[in-house]
Amino acid sequence: MKDAANLMRAVASAHKYSKSKNKKACLDDFKEGLCPGFEFALKGSELLGVGPVQKALVRQWLQFKENVMSPGPSQDPSTFQIINTSLQDRTFLTGENISVADFVIYHSIEAQIKDMTFQERESVVHLVRWLVNIQTLLSSSPTSNLPVLLSRTMLY
Repeated sequence: MKDAANLMRAVASAHKYSKSKNKKACLDDFKEGLCPGFEFALKGSELLGVGPVQKALVRQWLQFKENVMSPGPSQDPSTFQIINTSLQDRTFLTGENISVADFVIYHSIEAQIKDMTFQERESVVHLVRWLVNIQTLLSSSPTSNLPVLLSRTMLY
């Protein structure tokens, strides 16, 4: 059920960020999957992608969340490496513009990244940079928790 809570937090963050006045979403909207659910919940929003390439990347990341990532609160470390590699040359998962995929992945991994040691975070530096960037964008959001703390000094 934690995954459902993260999904609804992602929907709330997307609505807040886009300042959308669209209808509220519920879990029933996502019975067919994340892609159709967000297309219904955020109809016409730029968070679904601008242009065909970004729209395809949004769908790719939503499928990644559904098919590769664990439904529970803990993820396989290789999942973090995949996301980290994708973020090496991008600001957000789909390029230079934030998308709904960023919010979905963020809320899925936020707690586990916060529990990582500084040394573990060093191995996924692009992922942590992205996570802090998303936190900054959502900083005034009531759904945000304590930030991920970063250290620039070597502790080991």
